[in-house]
Amino acid sequence: MHRLRQWALYLVAAISWSETSALDNGVGRVPFMGWTSWQPTIDFAVNASDLLAAADSLEASGLREIGYEYILIDDGWPACQVYGENGRCDVPPARLDDGTVIVDIKKFPESTLGANDGIKLVADKLHAKGFKIGIYTAPHGQTCGGYWGMLGHERTDAAMFAGWGIDFVKLDLGCRSDTSIHDGTAIAALERVRDGLNATGRPILFYIDAGNPTAGPRVYNPQHRGMPNNLFTQTHVANALSEAVWSWGPNVAHSWKIWFDRSDSWHSVIENVYRQVGLEWFQGPGQIHNPDMLTIGRGAMADGEYRVEMFLYAILGAPLVLSFDPKTIDSVPIAKTLLLNKGIVAVNQDPDAVQGSLIPMPMNPAGTDVWIKPLSTGEFAVALINRDDTNAHPIAVILDGSTTGSFYAGPRGGHALVTDVESGQNLGNFTADFTTTVPPHDGRLVLIKFY
Repeated sequence: MHRLRQWALYLVAAISWSETSALDNGVGRVPFMGWTSWQPTIDFAVNASDLLAAADSLEASGLREIGYEYILIDDGWPACQVYGENGRCDVPPARLDDGTVIVDIKKFPESTLGANDGIKLVADKLHAKGFKIGIYTAPHGQTCGGYWGMLGHERTDAAMFAGWGIDFVKLDLGCRSDTSIHDGTAIAALERVRDGLNATGRPILFYIDAGNPTAGPRVYNPQHRGMPNNLFTQTHVANALSEAVWSWGPNVAHSWKIWFDRSDSWHSVIENVYRQVGLEWFQGPGQIHNPDMLTIGRGAMADGEYRVEMFLYAILGAPLVLSFDPKTIDSVPIAKTLLLNKGIVAVNQDPDAVQGSLIPMPMNPAGTDVWIKPLSTGEFAVALINRDDTNAHPIAVILDGSTTGSFYAGPRGGHALVTDVESGQNLGNFTADFTTTVPPHDGRLVLIKFY
């Protein structure tokens, strides 16, 4: 009975927020694509030169043309009065009399002394190249790095960002205890940001990093049995559906992260992606889940593992945000192959913005998965994933919509044309099932068109 009631709540929330978005300003309808400064070689040292150099490399490599258009400034752009360790800020300087945050002029030089226009200058240059620019802050008094956040300045900071030509705002939720998801103060602060962005009239994409996490514990524990009462559990762990970001996120923002930050590892890919299983109801145009940035191009994983990462992000309809130095792409063949593949990007950017579903297939070997995503073209994208550490396995998708098929309550024809998305190769016509052998820690992405 409890499980039934929980799913009833899921359905009510999904229906109520799939119809409209409170920040329906024409952007964020499909997963955003771009590059972030939050990566090991930059972190809090973000600066104008690195941003413009990244934009030049994205343009030269063809990444901008295929859709990687957002250049995202992460933490560390404001001025700091007293620095701590690793670029963190222990004491930020006072805001200007009008409430404006002072930009670090060493990282973002201003046009004239006191102009405080360093970020606007970068924004103008990026816009001239056909890019969009994003900026980082928090719904707290300070960011995770100790720099100024938006709390108490939501409307004026929104106007400040719009005046600088900002196209994307990221808010990092959960690093501080001055707002909480439990008492409503965090969501109220985020709603004030939403309203401030709406008031500017500028079409700004609003993204919430709620992956510290505020999404909920692995074990559903509403009575907090055995849980410590400490800062982490008070500010981070959702205790009810109403506190989980996929519940309130569609009423506030365009996109949100629900789990911890990604690292360049196989475990991280699987951990973050599979946290989204069951959340299909809560995604649609203008309300996008994010398993965090891509790590393709960094080099710590095998080529097959990067294929799995890219294929799953395509199936999920997840944002494609690069976190490596794009000028190195020619020396990383797998990154070039995957990131510039028009077919894979098309699956990711499908205008229906559906999150693909993990389909139980008992006849397939343990450690293998079938993910299916319906597309606006009437086709289905299917990711066949082998999580086994050592063995290759045949993985089948049953081409039928009966109770035993992979497409239950869907197509019943049983006849389909199958195309490999990565290579573009026509694999032929199939009846009953399509089966392919997938190496360990690897995957295959295909399009299925029933006839």
